[in-house]
Amino acid sequence: MNWGSTKWMLIVMFLVLNLFLGFQLWQKTSAHPELAHSYEYTLDELLYLHRITLDTELDPGEKSLAQLEVSSSLGNDVYQFFGEGQKVQIKENMILSVLSPPYQWEGSFDSKAFRDQFINKYIYQGEAYRLDSFGPSFIRYVQHHGDLPIFISELKLTVNEQAQQVTDYRQLYFRVLAEGIKQPIISSYSGLLTLIDQQVIPPYATIVDVTLGYYGHPYDAQQQVLTPTWRITFLDDGFTKVSYVNAYTGAIELDPNQTDEVMQDELTLFYPGQRQHGQCHLYSHGTDAAFG
Repeated sequence: MNWGSTKWMLIVMFLVLNLFLGFQLWQKTSAHPELAHSYEYTLDELLYLHRITLDTELDPGEKSLAQLEVSSSLGNDVYQFFGEGQKVQIKENMILSVLSPPYQWEGSFDSKAFRDQFINKYIYQGEAYRLDSFGPSFIRYVQHHGDLPIFISELKLTVNEQAQQVTDYRQLYFRVLAEGIKQPIISSYSGLLTLIDQQVIPPYATIVDVTLGYYGHPYDAQQQVLTPTWRITFLDDGFTKVSYVNAYTGAIELDPNQTDEVMQDELTLFYPGQRQHGQCHLYSHGTDAAFG
């Protein structure tokens, strides 16, 4: 018996068997995408399997972040930050302001000039806010702690783009009282894997933004704790949707299918008569922007 020939024959047989089993696995997952969660996949494999497009960069680095203890109580100096002609209503940490006359900007909108001439003059603690998104009828800023956004604390300006005017705004502000102990957080890859595996991000969607920040659920308490959270923004059949993934536990914090409804309910409470179902704005993200 030629042992050398037998050994090579066994090696070839094992290779053929592995190829056959691999081909069977590929057939099963191609014909039944719902079985994908039964196997370990890399992010690239899941994106390909579900025909999802990743149109943004991810940060693969490992980080540690602390929770934030915040207060919804505004400082006694709040009224010193309002300009002439502002009609202001304050409820806890929410500021509603109508500008009479509206604020007028000249030429194309420039975010740096707008910050110097409007945000720093009319907005309470305006230096804490950074431009997040804008559309034909609004400009949205988000409060930051250090370099990270506090997703639930926004400044939303109502604008008349054709007239180049700001007519009113709604502002939320949280005072940061303390930071907790830093703990390891999951990566942006893990956050996306969770949403895809749980089918929150559907097939053929396009992921347009993945941002790390702080998030918490509003409730009736002056103090609360905000947790490091990944915000994932994606386009689904022409609609912009947002989901939040807890960066400590990997749990999904908010169903993106309810995001538009929640925002509309808030608008109904403070701006009666402006609720419009089915309306969608494609947000433009960035720190500098111009339109006009």
